[in-house]
Amino acid sequence: MPSICAAKDRAIGTGIKFILGSHDKMPLFEITSDNVEFFSKAATFFVVGSAVLVAVAAWAQIEISNTKARFSDERIAENERLTAEANERAVKLEVEAEKLRERNLVFERAIAPRILEQRLTGQRLSKHDDVLIIIRTAPDFEARRTAQQIKYMLLAEAKWKEFKGQIETDPEFRLPPLSYGVRVYSGIGDRQLLNGSDTPHEVILEIMDKRRTTRLAGDDLVAVLNENDIRAEGGPPLELPSDVILIVVGLKPLPQELDIDAEKYPKDPTGVTMYGNLLE
Repeated sequence: MPSICAAKDRAIGTGIKFILGSHDKMPLFEITSDNVEFFSKAATFFVVGSAVLVAVAAWAQIEISNTKARFSDERIAENERLTAEANERAVKLEVEAEKLRERNLVFERAIAPRILEQRLTGQRLSKHDDVLIIIRTAPDFEARRTAQQIKYMLLAEAKWKEFKGQIETDPEFRLPPLSYGVRVYSGIGDRQLLNGSDTPHEVILEIMDKRRTTRLAGDDLVAVLNENDIRAEGGPPLELPSDVILIVVGLKPLPQELDIDAEKYPKDPTGVTMYGNLLE
């Protein structure tokens, strides 16, 4: 069989030929010693390239995850910052609201009329039932209302008595100026009798005793009024009979938070500021 032997010889001499198609056509693909090295390098390159692609894909995935985590952390930090700012604003608003509530309460107490409990206070002061009273008040409705409450308590409950004389007609007497709150003044007695050389000693002792009991009655009245949130204080002794107490009811004092700032009113050339005076 010469054709088969010739084919073997050609295969041995020139390499193995893979013939695709018919025998009378040129081969489409042929493996030679040169092609083997090429395909080996191509395979190596393909493997290395694939490894590089896998590494790049892994790196990209890691970077994407890190970026997502970083953005997520930034969003969390931003949300936490906004939440902290919102909480801080809420705390400030709550503090401001509490201050406003306190100021409103102060304002409500400032404009509320003074109220005096009369039954129990009258019973406490009834031990001074020999005291005579004079009440003067500022030309203000709330002050008059407070004065009328004090008058009722002293006359109806404590059984004190009203002085019927006219102290304003006495040239030696000067009515003290009106002020805020209630001022209580006790009489010192007749100076002429006290200083008279011919005044009996018993009369002087009686005047001094009345002066002392009247002063104690005035102190008790001041204490009772303050216990009822009616600001009161004792004043200096006046030229009044020793058994007389003068009660001057002024305007209701303003709390310190609402007090009048005298500095905002202009001064005259002498440096005096005048404001708030009343004329009836």
